[in-house]
Amino acid sequence: MSVPSGGERTPGVFTVELITPEREVYNGPSSGLSVPGVMGSLGILANHAPLLTELRIGEASLTDPNGDQLHFYIGGGFLEVNRNRVTILAEDAASENEMAPAEAERLHQIAQDNLALADGSIDAEEAAREAERAAARLRVARRGR
Repeated sequence: MSVPSGGERTPGVFTVELITPEREVYNGPSSGLSVPGVMGSLGILANHAPLLTELRIGEASLTDPNGDQLHFYIGGGFLEVNRNRVTILAEDAASENEMAPAEAERLHQIAQDNLALADGSIDAEEAAREAERAAARLRVARRGR
């Protein structure tokens, strides 16, 4: 359980840290977390059993202790749960408020165009992965602002 500044424990709350190689995207309390696992969506609550798993590209949703929902783009990576602390090591990540929907739309269109043109000149697997990233970014960007 997280320990507020007064030293008392807050039931049902745990700490989430979302980091990329470049920066810390989020570090704070949560009462619930949903992440895109490779075998499907994973739900995390306080006192979850220890876990280490791979994440796929997609959207993570976090409920803060006030009940507000925060949404994040996750570009794949790993998640560790240990002693009411969740650490997400993401290849790439951003909060819903960091991404402009118009820019996300533009990048999504470029990725879709590249995917449609995928042949010997563009790696089809990489084009599909970038299209998946762009679609996830767009979904999250539309939630913000």
